[in-house]
Amino acid sequence: MKLNNNWVGYLDRSYLQIKNSVLSLLPTYTPEITDHTESNPLVRMLSVWAGIAEMLGYYIDNGAREAHLSTFRLFKSGVKIANSYDYRIKAYIPSSGMVTFYLDAVEASPVTIPKDTKLETEDGIVFYTQEQKIIQAGNINVEVPVAQYEKTPYYTVGTSDGSEQQVFILVDGNVVDNSVIVKINNVGWVIKNTFAFSVGTDKHFVQTADEDRNIIIKFGDDINGKIPTTGMPIEVSYKTSRGTEGNVGSETITKVLPPMSTPTVSVTNNDPSTGGFGVESVELIKRRIPKSIRTLDRAVSLQDFIDVTELHAGVAKAGIEFECSTAIQDYIVPLGGGVANPTLLAEVQEWIDNRKIFTLEVEVRPAGEVHLILNLDLVARNGYDLADVEQKVTDSLVDFLSFKNQNIMGNVYLSDLYEIIETTEGVSHSTIKIMKPVPYASRVPGTNTSLNAEINILKPSSSTDKWRIGMTSSNSFDLYRNNSVAGNYAVGDLITFTDIEITVLSGNYSVGMAWEFYSYPYFGNLNVQGPSLPVSSPSDITIN
Repeated sequence: MKLNNNWVGYLDRSYLQIKNSVLSLLPTYTPEITDHTESNPLVRMLSVWAGIAEMLGYYIDNGAREAHLSTFRLFKSGVKIANSYDYRIKAYIPSSGMVTFYLDAVEASPVTIPKDTKLETEDGIVFYTQEQKIIQAGNINVEVPVAQYEKTPYYTVGTSDGSEQQVFILVDGNVVDNSVIVKINNVGWVIKNTFAFSVGTDKHFVQTADEDRNIIIKFGDDINGKIPTTGMPIEVSYKTSRGTEGNVGSETITKVLPPMSTPTVSVTNNDPSTGGFGVESVELIKRRIPKSIRTLDRAVSLQDFIDVTELHAGVAKAGIEFECSTAIQDYIVPLGGGVANPTLLAEVQEWIDNRKIFTLEVEVRPAGEVHLILNLDLVARNGYDLADVEQKVTDSLVDFLSFKNQNIMGNVYLSDLYEIIETTEGVSHSTIKIMKPVPYASRVPGTNTSLNAEINILKPSSSTDKWRIGMTSSNSFDLYRNNSVAGNYAVGDLITFTDIEITVLSGNYSVGMAWEFYSYPYFGNLNVQGPSLPVSSPSDITIN
């Protein structure tokens, strides 16, 4: 049976709509009331109740909005919805990257860089090495993966009261996701994403977040997961991270603690560290819950591989390249943007290997960034501050040309940029003068060093071409254009064609290393080829 409200429609609930709706019905239902002006006490009372009804409608609408996955805005609503889908809210993600250790002189015997060597920036941000590496005799440097976190010693977070689904709030709010270690009566318990596959005797626990963004651990109910014995203290240890603050720039990780002086060892990071993030955001929760339900943590189809990859806590975007009977190339963008480092790549590789159904090989690789250089003339409307309008346009372009809104192997159209600019408040009109891509050189599998190069597309460039640089010695290389040899050159040479300039700068190169990139038209629509996505930073945008 369909129920109709003959007094007020669902969408007609403003104060005036409610009041006028009731007044229009008075002649039909109460013809004896002829005075419909504000001098009538009944009409005044109606005004009051119309206002109350409007406010009630506001709260009803907000309540309905917060109850649905696609529309909720509050984090606490996201936690409730996540719990209903058995989805675990992710905690802090540590920034990670690569550092290079240097000796001040060649040593006759190998020098070991231990795992868990403590490093620090000038601002006191702590990193730890993730692997043991050796500087071999005769060499002076080695690259080592690092991650940004600090270690918390064991402490008692509480005592079990024997109840079902006990929850304990951790003291620190910036706990690294899935880093909690639990001991009860000196026995380690196992961390899980869900209790769905746990039986009543399994000593399992789940790390997640509550409605106030506190990081918590919770235990089972003796049906799914064991209840800790009554009276037993719960001991915990974990890692803490700075999240986004740990995404430090290049050449900022410079301290070894304690200093290594026999022999003298120095350290620096040639590239920024990336991937640091805080507690899972509302935006990520909305995006990830449907993927978790659709895939059920298993990858079968190509879309499954994208979705399951993006369910990894440290991944923002994923893209797939695949040809029948070959390995799947799974390209990833870390949370916060940038280029994924070896630490994150190894984590995601293990993640996807544990969730694929078929025996087809999957290779997790970093997606690159094709930076788009923009130069535009801008005219502001009368009465608007020019500097304010410039900043708004820059912010709008940077947001549009960010990893959040662009895709791996995506497109950027000139018309889209004009729409972004000219719909910004205060803009009268604009002219884009330069729209120049900066190519990104991706490592060919087997190459573990980034290419240090300056690649400049020139105005005559009007086509998309594929290039390859292959090292023939530590300081010379072959250059290929569209699979044809363009020549052999030395590191440091300025190589000039009519449409592009290329300079390979010094680096830690060896024979067999190779990189590939695409060049594009100097101006106009950008159709990214290869495993990169288009982006722009504030320094890429010039407004006249």
